[in-house]
Amino acid sequence: MRLLSHLVTLAIAVAVVWFAIANRHVVDLTLDPFPLSLSLPLYLPVLVAALLGLIAGGIISWRAGRTRRTRLRQAERMRDDLRRNLERFESKDRSGPARAGLPDARNEPAP
Repeated sequence: MRLLSHLVTLAIAVAVVWFAIANRHVVDLTLDPFPLSLSLPLYLPVLVAALLGLIAGGIISWRAGRTRRTRLRQAERMRDDLRRNLERFESKDRSGPARAGLPDARNEPAP
C-alpha cells in the first residue's frame, strides 16, 4: 500500500512539473477593483488556485467529520468506564466477603 501511495505521489509530482514547464508564458494577473497588476508565469496562479482548493476541501471534509469523531470519543469513554466497572466488580467478587445474610452461591448451597 505504501508503494502504491509513493507511485501516485510521484505521478502527481511529475504531472505538476510537466504542467509548470509547459506553461512558462508570462501573463498579467489583475485584480479589477484594486489597482494591482502582476506579471506571473501562467503555472503559478493555476497551481496556487489548485493548492487553495485542496486546502479548502480538506478543511471542509475535516469539519464534516466532527460529529462522527465526537460520537466515537463518547463511545470510547463509555467503553473505558464499563471496562473499569467490570474490573472493579470482578475484583470485589473474587476477594470481597459475601454480603451479610446472603449465601455465597459459589461455595455454599442455599438453605
